[in-house]
Amino acid sequence: MSKLPGLVLGWACLTFAALLPIGIAYFDALALGSPRGIPANRSMTPSVVISGVAGLVLAAFALGSMWRDYRHSRKVSFLAVGMNIALAAAGLLVSVAGYKHVQFASDEAGWADVEALHELNYATDVACAAGVVIVNWPSEDSTVPARYRCPSGYTFGPRAQLPFVPWPDYQEGESLQLAKALA
Repeated sequence: MSKLPGLVLGWACLTFAALLPIGIAYFDALALGSPRGIPANRSMTPSVVISGVAGLVLAAFALGSMWRDYRHSRKVSFLAVGMNIALAAAGLLVSVAGYKHVQFASDEAGWADVEALHELNYATDVACAAGVVIVNWPSEDSTVPARYRCPSGYTFGPRAQLPFVPWPDYQEGESLQLAKALA
């Protein structure tokens, strides 16, 4: 009996899990038109953690598959090597993006409207062309600068309590004025 259907199903499940934030962004777009809308307290962090772990497993399986083929026949095709390396690199990229998000995220993290803060002359030192920044303010103490991330690419779950801005599509910065405005 062939193991191929099980392997294909396993790869498909891992790929789906690694791309989970994209799926959630799609369902968010569908929920905008529904009467219930999107829950305000939803965070992207759980899906990002699942995605990061799936990316690591995907990378390990890709490299393990290539190693197994090499050990078995001492010869691996160029196409198989290329596909496995590309899959491993994609899995590692997803994992690094997830790790950096979890490292930045905390109970005090959320988002702020930069345009509104600029109009009110709060946080004028935040240089961000995007309308929203992801903010992590460490305490109620306004003498400690708030760390922020300004998205330069796509933001997953932009209406969530803590959106996901994948690495490396953001610029990081610190702002004392932002910490004072949010305190």
